[in-house]
Amino acid sequence: MSLRLLPALVPVVLLAAMLGSVAQDAAVPPPPATEAPAAEEEAPRLEVPAAGDPVAPAANAPALATDDPSTADPERRPTDADPIVDEIILPAAQRFTSAAIALQNAVIRHCMSPNRASLEMVGTTFEAALVAAAATEPLAFGAEENRNVPELITTEVANTAFSSSRLQGIMLARITPPATLAALAGEELGLIGLPALERLLLRPPYAEQETLANRCRLAVPIAANVRTTALVVEERWRRRAVDPQWTPDEPELADRLRLRDLIQALIDVSDRLDRDVTQFGPDPLGNERLPFADKRRMEMYLASVSTALLRETGVLRRFAPEGSPARDALARVTAALEQGRELLDGSDAERASAVELFDRAQQEVAQLPAAFDFAPEAFQRPLASFEATAGVPDGPGGFQP
Repeated sequence: MSLRLLPALVPVVLLAAMLGSVAQDAAVPPPPATEAPAAEEEAPRLEVPAAGDPVAPAANAPALATDDPSTADPERRPTDADPIVDEIILPAAQRFTSAAIALQNAVIRHCMSPNRASLEMVGTTFEAALVAAAATEPLAFGAEENRNVPELITTEVANTAFSSSRLQGIMLARITPPATLAALAGEELGLIGLPALERLLLRPPYAEQETLANRCRLAVPIAANVRTTALVVEERWRRRAVDPQWTPDEPELADRLRLRDLIQALIDVSDRLDRDVTQFGPDPLGNERLPFADKRRMEMYLASVSTALLRETGVLRRFAPEGSPARDALARVTAALEQGRELLDGSDAERASAVELFDRAQQEVAQLPAAFDFAPEAFQRPLASFEATAGVPDGPGGFQP
C-alpha cells in the first residue's frame, strides 16, 4: 500500500512562486522545444534561505551530540525534550529544508532552460540534499508521518520490478509520467524520492535532450515533493506537533518514552545501513539494489548516515551513566561505526572490512534495549537483517514488517 505524500504547510503564495503550476496540481509545462543554450552559458547562482544554508557535502555533516554537562542549560536536563529538539533535531531538519529548496530551484531552472551549467547546479544541489536527507534518517520519530520520511525520500527505484520498469519507460519517453503532486501521490515509493530524481537527470546514458521534456515532467514534482516533505517535518518539530514525550508538557515516564524512540530509530537505521553496506561492499558500481547508482554519491550517503548514527549515540549517552552497561555498549557501537565509515571509499579489501564493522555495529545496536533495561518486545525490527530480508520477493511494499 502506497504511503500518502505529506501535505504542504506553507502559504499558497509561496508555493505558487516556487512551484508554478505544480503547487496548484496543474500540469507542469515541459521544457521549451527550442535548442538548449550553449554549454558555456552559465546559469545564475541560486540564493538559498539563510536558515541552515546547505554547504559542501563534506562540511554539511551534522555535529556530534555532546553529553558534557558544562555546555547544558542549568535549568533543563540534557535528557529533556527541548534540548534534544533544539540542539539536534531542528538544526538537522533546517539543513534538509534549505538543501531541498535549493535542489528544487535547480531542477526547475534546468528543466526550463537546460545547459551544462544548469545541469552542474542540479548535481551540486542534489548532493547537498542527499547528505542533508541522510542526516535526518535517525530522527524519524515523534509522529507517524515522520517515521515514513526515509521511505519517501530514499527508497531505491528497484524496490519493486514495476517501479524499475516504469521509470525506464519514462526515461525513454515511452510512458507519460505524472506531472503534479496529486498524481505523484499514487506512485510507488521508488518513483517519488531522490533515487528516482538521480536517474531522471543525473545518469549519463539519459543526458540527451530528446527525452528531457518527459523526464522533467516527473523530475519537477519529485523535487517539489522532497521540498514539501522537508518543510512539513521541520514545521512539525518547530510547532511541537509531535508525540507528547517530545513536548514541554511531558507525560509520565517521558524520559523512558524518549529513550525508546531514540533506540528504535537507531535500530531501524543501523539495520538499513547494514543492508546497504552489505550490498555496496562487493558491488559498488551501478548496483541497482542501492538507493544511488553513482558510487561516489552512495559513499556520501552511507557516510552521512553513519555520521548521523554517531550523533544519535551521543544523544543516547545523555541517558547512560558513566560506567553503566549502556555506556559501554554505546562505546562499542561508536567504535565500529567510526572505523567502518573510514573504509567506505577504500579498496575492495577495505570495503569488505567495512561490511564486517557495520555488521558488528548492527549487532551491538540490537543489544541496546537490554543494556537500557527495556524488554526486547518493546522494539520492532522491520528490516531484521540483510540475510533475513534478501529472499523476500519484490512487491508493492518492498521490505515490510
